[in-house]
Amino acid sequence: MTTANVPPHDIAALHALAVRLLDDTGTGQSQLHVRSVSAQLPLEVTVPDGSTVLGSLERETGDVAIL
Repeated sequence: MTTANVPPHDIAALHALAVRLLDDTGTGQSQLHVRSVSAQLPLEVTVPDGSTVLGSLERETGDVAIL
């Protein structure tokens, strides 16, 4: 499924669903960054040529996952 198949009014619901599914802290405080890396990182992330950032997940614990 791509967001092209999701009606515009459902994008926010899809985002909320993804955050809840990925939030292993149970607090609901995780942040999902679509097509970007969290600006809160204390370092610069180098993206190799030919690569695409799908997004990142920033957990309340400070852990960050980048895809």
